Amino acid sequence: MPCFSRTHGRVFATLVIATVWMVGSLPTSAVAADSPDPKVVFAFRPMQADVTYDIPDAKTIPQCKVSVVREGKASGWVVTSPQGQILRRFMDTNGDNLVDLRSFYHQGIEVYRDIDANFDKDSRIDQFRWLNLAGTRWGIDLNGDEKIDAWKVLSAEESSREAIRALVNQDVAMLQRVLVTAEDLDKLGVDADLKKKLLDAVADPAAKLRKGLVGGKVINAKTSWLRFDAMTPSVIPAESGRSTNDLVVYENSMAIVQNGQETALVQIGEVVRVGDVWKLTSIPQPLVGNNVAVAVGLLMQDGVSGSVANAGAPNVGISPELQKLYEELQELDKKTPQPTATKADQIRFNTTRADLVDKIRRAATNADDYATWTKQLADSIAVAIQMGTFPDGVQRLTALEVEVKKSAQTQQPLLAYVTWRRLYAQSSIELQAAPEKDRAKVQGDWMKAYEEFVTRFPKSDESAEAAFQIAMNHEFAGNTDDAKKWYKLVATQHPQHESG
Repeated sequence: MPCFSRTHGRVFATLVIATVWMVGSLPTSAVAADSPDPKVVFAFRPMQADVTYDIPDAKTIPQCKVSVVREGKASGWVVTSPQGQILRRFMDTNGDNLVDLRSFYHQGIEVYRDIDANFDKDSRIDQFRWLNLAGTRWGIDLNGDEKIDAWKVLSAEESSREAIRALVNQDVAMLQRVLVTAEDLDKLGVDADLKKKLLDAVADPAAKLRKGLVGGKVINAKTSWLRFDAMTPSVIPAESGRSTNDLVVYENSMAIVQNGQETALVQIGEVVRVGDVWKLTSIPQPLVGNNVAVAVGLLMQDGVSGSVANAGAPNVGISPELQKLYEELQELDKKTPQPTATKADQIRFNTTRADLVDKIRRAATNADDYATWTKQLADSIAVAIQMGTFPDGVQRLTALEVEVKKSAQTQQPLLAYVTWRRLYAQSSIELQAAPEKDRAKVQGDWMKAYEEFVTRFPKSDESAEAAFQIAMNHEFAGNTDDAKKWYKLVATQHPQHESG
């Protein structure tokens, strides 16, 4: 069998040196007696600290079983609990008698792997993967120190989680790994001027991290990430002066964090997809009280206002009225309130911006432009409603929904888009305001409204989101059969959607 030739600081070298089995000397009829003592195997820990996996009680370890396994040229050991549930799996996958794959399990499911992907002679771990219920993270070591230097796979949700961990631990290197880089922007084909703005926004993360933590009211040693909060991702089409490729981004995203019994918000901002990794285009900003700004990120801002407004020439087909409105929006976005601004300033900005976007969409001369600006208006109002910085937002969204329904330019997808944002925003604030004794009833009423939405717009992307919310609500309430039904609906009817 393979040997553990090299370990890290959490493993006793003496245990490893004493544990050497060669595949060539092991008969095909090998039994558990040919395997290492369970104590040796359990001395190994994941290289990354952020892993939830099963660790048996010290009294139980001697009762665990270590079995020899062979899979073609691969061989190794599988460790099971006294009840037969798998706990560990250590494999030599290339037949060189060295362990190059260490798997860790939680409740019988593999959740993490340490991998020696380049099969070097001292078996250094160079890849780190979270799997199944543990998520999608896949980190890589580039310099041989067995630490994550970059991400190969990282979802938007997990990117925000890593950002929060960086803030909590005041770890600048961890934060830099999720910030957009010059290489990322080159891959996306971002224009030189926009690239400079983006790099300026993420420059000097150490200083900005310290500034964001002043006071410790939101981020402290006890803070934990709860979830990522954002609307549907947007596609910014390739366009001269912005990028040579389509860009997929989340706008105005937030991370919800917990400190004891209290929850708080951290503004993540705009997040862009670079291959299989999502990167932040700004430094996360903890938000104190109601100081929440709703603003368009640099990628979207240059797309919706800068590129059009800067076109300037009359032969581009933009009317003088629209040209003036674009320029007004561009100037307004430069004055986006800082997170420390008063709630009154936040409300004033959001209202002014919504009014201006509304004028632009009403002046649109074709259905595509009308739909684009209507979506932007719905998104900005919906986010501001949830942040408490748009007092009459529900009324504005309701009126927009009625108008869109009547409009001759409207198609069914746009109506679903606006209706869902009104439903989600309204339900969020009503649930927050409901007394504890009434919360279950309010939640039930809104789930019925979500179900009606799914029936009304069965093929829309928003229907996938609504059905997923219904499924999660049933799951958290312990209604397993109902949860399965709705999860199945999402998976079968919306397989291409992110929720599917």
